[in-house]
Amino acid sequence: MVHVCAASLQCLRGCNSRGSGVESLKRTTPVLPLLLVVVGLALLAGGQAGAEAEGAAPGSARSSAGLLATGTDHSCALSPDHEIRCWGFGAQGQLGQGNPTNIGDEPGEMGDNLPPVDLGTGRVPVSVSAAYGTTCAILEDGDLKCWGANDMGQLGQGHTDNIGDEPGEMGDNLPPVDLGTGRTATAVATSGGHTCALLDDGTVKCWGFGSLG
Repeated sequence: MVHVCAASLQCLRGCNSRGSGVESLKRTTPVLPLLLVVVGLALLAGGQAGAEAEGAAPGSARSSAGLLATGTDHSCALSPDHEIRCWGFGAQGQLGQGNPTNIGDEPGEMGDNLPPVDLGTGRVPVSVSAAYGTTCAILEDGDLKCWGANDMGQLGQGHTDNIGDEPGEMGDNLPPVDLGTGRTATAVATSGGHTCALLDDGTVKCWGFGSLG
């Protein structure tokens, strides 16, 4: 069961889910507003800076190392120098390397050998979200780019082809999601087959799987 909520949130405690290894999120400064996605017993939160994680949480969690996002079978980290690196299961292109290859299951694939995701010339990511086989990043100018699994249209490109599993699909060839004239994203949450973005005007837009409303 998947629920999406837009809300104000001051503190999260006791959040945990399969494989997340997180017991609590402590508040350092107010986090307003937030985009919340509940998947079963997991709580995914995306929003402005202010929540410091005491572990790796699904969705996104801030720490001194940057931003960490964990999906079902893959993980992505946004470094302090604004580079996204992803590893784990890659069959649907969710690692953003232009191939369906897993990363991190063989020696020599991590560390300095783990390449950053190419989001385009001069494009600077400031946030990352991952869930199931989909990854999304908000860029410095508020553009939103998503890649990976797209069977329900969750990448917001008007088709259902996966993106990032073949050469030539990332970088400048990956268009931002059309959020409307003049609209930019301030938070993003990806879930099982759908994606939601909190926009600069305070509205929330969602796309992808919608048969449950």
